[in-house]
Amino acid sequence: MKRPLAVFGFAYLIAMLAATRIPLAAILPCLLLLAAAFGLAFLLYNRKKAGATAPVVLAAACAALLVFLGHHFLVARPVQALAGRQFNVQARVTQAATSYGGDAMDVTLEVLDGVPGGKGTRVRLVAFPEVQIGDVVEMELQFYALNSKTAASSYAKGMYVGARVRSTPVVVGRSVNLLCAMRLLQYKASEIIRTMLPGRLSSVAVAMAVGDSRFLSSETKAAYRMAGLSHTLVVSGMHLSVLCGAMAALFVKLFRRKRVVSVLCMGLVLLFMAFTGFTPSIVRSGIAYSLIYSATLFRRKADIYTSLGVAALLLCTQNPFAAADVGLLLSFTATLGALASGQAGKKLQAKWGQKPVGKGRAVARKGLVLLLSPLCVTVATLPVLLLFNLGVAPLSLLINIVALPLLTPVVLGGIGMALLGGLPLVGWLAKPLAAMVGFALVLLEWHTNLCARFDFLYLYISGALALALLLLYPLGLLAAKTKKIKAFAVVGAVVVLAGALLHTGLRAGTVQVTMAGSGSNPSLVVTQGTECVIIYRDRRTAYAVQQIMQQQGAKKCVLFVDLRKTNQSTEYLAMFAPQQVVVAGADLIGNAELTPFTNTTIWLQKQGEGMLACVDIEGYRVGTTTGAVNMGLYAPVDVFVAGSGATQGLSGQVLANGAWPDWLQETDAPVLTRTGQTAVVIRPGKSVLFKEASTDGMDG
Repeated sequence: MKRPLAVFGFAYLIAMLAATRIPLAAILPCLLLLAAAFGLAFLLYNRKKAGATAPVVLAAACAALLVFLGHHFLVARPVQALAGRQFNVQARVTQAATSYGGDAMDVTLEVLDGVPGGKGTRVRLVAFPEVQIGDVVEMELQFYALNSKTAASSYAKGMYVGARVRSTPVVVGRSVNLLCAMRLLQYKASEIIRTMLPGRLSSVAVAMAVGDSRFLSSETKAAYRMAGLSHTLVVSGMHLSVLCGAMAALFVKLFRRKRVVSVLCMGLVLLFMAFTGFTPSIVRSGIAYSLIYSATLFRRKADIYTSLGVAALLLCTQNPFAAADVGLLLSFTATLGALASGQAGKKLQAKWGQKPVGKGRAVARKGLVLLLSPLCVTVATLPVLLLFNLGVAPLSLLINIVALPLLTPVVLGGIGMALLGGLPLVGWLAKPLAAMVGFALVLLEWHTNLCARFDFLYLYISGALALALLLLYPLGLLAAKTKKIKAFAVVGAVVVLAGALLHTGLRAGTVQVTMAGSGSNPSLVVTQGTECVIIYRDRRTAYAVQQIMQQQGAKKCVLFVDLRKTNQSTEYLAMFAPQQVVVAGADLIGNAELTPFTNTTIWLQKQGEGMLACVDIEGYRVGTTTGAVNMGLYAPVDVFVAGSGATQGLSGQVLANGAWPDWLQETDAPVLTRTGQTAVVIRPGKSVLFKEASTDGMDG
């Protein structure tokens, strides 16, 4: 078997990803079944009745499940045991970013003292008072458990518990470790770049060059997502390859000896990993590059597949939940797609040979080779996009051909600006670099905004249809091995058609109420088919509302309810083009009843300065308010979406964001805490399903 370590590493990664998505109670039975299968496969291999692939894959799966169980009981579970408890702690600020709106901060804290056996516990807090990285703060924290499904990104970062502040944080000192120092250096580099470039261009430049994504607006992220260029905004292997390629060429000219160049490049990789915060995607690339350079150092032949397999093995052993990190999975699959395109290109060139052809055919062949890389990367990353419901941008094939060459001047120029701009005598040299970076970004922005105009082409594929598309991959592998391509095409078409019909049938008549935005007053998006109702509570939720509409295929806003107490802005008229608008503060005198689509009624009520909206789906009620409202004066609701306005007389369950308003502490109603894009899915007369919310009042 070729590349056994690569096969072991990739099987280990897949098994670890599966372990993060199945119930914990099912892991031990799965481990026993896999162990029995491994024993049988190893026996057949010893008797030369089977190849080595099956034993290696099964051994990797067994090892992954064992490591996952060990990590859970020895590392994650002791931290998760803090849930439901409250401590007065001292913690160090390791990350800090200004919250949307600029009046508070989102921070990551590392507990230093005050938690029994919990030293080193990391938590993320929103709406935190202004602090700096390295500050030691003292406060009272209440810990809560994170939902196992929606907290995958937190687990991937080593955060196994959530926390809420229960007292005013007080800065009592400073403690700057190596990681904090590197983060401060990153922020300083970001500040230098931002002083030389305007607005949106500067936010994109610092994200691409130094990995600082704090200043990316929702509009920018949405535009790059629509163009299929979100991966350029997250520092990963692509960015590291640009940096390493340029620096390796420079080191070769300066030192000429390959082994010296390898040592310098390995040091550069480690420095860049620390500088960008050791994110899983950059660590994956860093490990792979380090192994490649170490092969040169020790005069061994480097193999990229083996390097990737070892990187997967090391990353997932250090933290099994890194296997569920979207950035890491996209990084792995994109790299594999790029490698596949290189091999396919070589085969095509060999097939074409050196035979002379006409100009038209020569241009067509060059175009095919040019499209090969983005096509292979798209096919390779599609399973990850479907698995995490991230959406697919068909135009990304074309835009990547134009955009990716522009990444090189942005990355190299941005790093050069940060280095030169911080030196007093040569700082002026950063200005020509700023001009180069700005020109590249203007071109990139033009292409991105052009693609963003075709947002109707951006597809969110989920449910049975997504499962059907995923089934095409094993079917395609089977067809390639059996050479029965026509049979595969017929079966694949049937599978996709069946998935599409099943997906459409399951969605028919279903009403979904989704929370939009992560602030204290999330808006509500009510969708049925291609129509939606928007209950608007905060201007800052506008782009979250747009994203939800795109994800759920809602093309038409039939009703827009502006529930804000202060509603002078009318930006929503252009953004959503609603057919009917109700401004609660101006249009309501008492009560109003609206029926926007089948099975759904919107009840509105005004109580003094407070306003209530209730979505009634054949008797199942989801309510929300702005201002002070007494819910006891209205019919009981099944679910109440909390906001900053004080609410009395609650019934049913309360759905809240992670930062609870103070008034919520006094209610006896059961609380569900929002942990992702929380939604209530109602199939009238049949069932109600909560997506991405915990039923435990202390949970996240």
